[in-house]
Amino acid sequence: MRENTIAALDEERVPIEETAQKPIKPEKAKKRLNQLENIQGLCFACIPLVGFCFFTLIPALIAFSAQFTTMDGFDFTTMAWNNFASFGTVLSDPLFWQSFGTDLFFVASQFASLVIALITAAILAQLPKAGRIFTVIFFIPQICSSVAITLMWQNMFDYDYGIINSILVNLFGADAKVNWLNDGGAYLAVMFFITVWQGPGYGILMYKAAFTNVNESLYEAARLDGANRFQQLTHITLPAISPTTFFLVISGINAGMQSFDIPYILGGRGESWTSEFGPGNIGLTTSIYIYQTGIATYDPTRGMPIAAVMSYGLFAVMLIVSIVNFKLQDKWVSYD
Repeated sequence: MRENTIAALDEERVPIEETAQKPIKPEKAKKRLNQLENIQGLCFACIPLVGFCFFTLIPALIAFSAQFTTMDGFDFTTMAWNNFASFGTVLSDPLFWQSFGTDLFFVASQFASLVIALITAAILAQLPKAGRIFTVIFFIPQICSSVAITLMWQNMFDYDYGIINSILVNLFGADAKVNWLNDGGAYLAVMFFITVWQGPGYGILMYKAAFTNVNESLYEAARLDGANRFQQLTHITLPAISPTTFFLVISGINAGMQSFDIPYILGGRGESWTSEFGPGNIGLTTSIYIYQTGIATYDPTRGMPIAAVMSYGLFAVMLIVSIVNFKLQDKWVSYD
């Protein structure tokens, strides 16, 4: 009896190899690894996303709602519907329209920087070795602090002690001195000069990179057909680098419409929102006006609602200009 029981147990015994855990298939292992990588990537992606929500999205939503309300300083509990009164205040404010005109002036200076960058890059492209050195030299103002650069030129254009007036006096006499920072036309010239002096570096770098991607066989074929350098420039080079030009145009418009540091440092920085930035507020930009109205001073009759309207007005203008540029790009941008 005992022997029969042992024999039955031996028959029912499962081999150890069959009871061992089956190895994971390569497909399942790869799937688990991909899931783990996706989770890790999502965690890392959430870091800037959380920052965007707290420091960009939420303030933007608050500013949007503030346009239609009145509020006491920064106390959101005092927000009350104002029947679009803030929009009427902004549209009837002559200082707002003046600041918008100053923005257009800075946009024009950005276009001047773009033309200088194109010409300079075309020249440096003909100098393979020296061109690299000069590209670095021209790019230095781009990476320098705009505040430091503006203070430097402010001292150089000083009426009594500036080196610019000293040179003019030595060349043309005492009557040649110019009150650069207190005369309207001269003040605009100084702002234009500083912007154009600092701006071309980035464009030069971008255009030099674009020139290297132009197909040399096109130039060879053009030379065989008898095309001169100007014809090669207009029919080959400019169309080939038009995507870079399109990007720089969009960037320049946005930068000009948001000008802040140069006119703010060069002009006055008083405590009242009516402080003058240059003679007759000629250097007042919309960004500075928004800052002065909504942040720099406390004025319960204006404050955040007015600043919010001006901010979204500036955003709307930049958005419309960008959309128009994208609509028109097919007429002059070549991606071939």
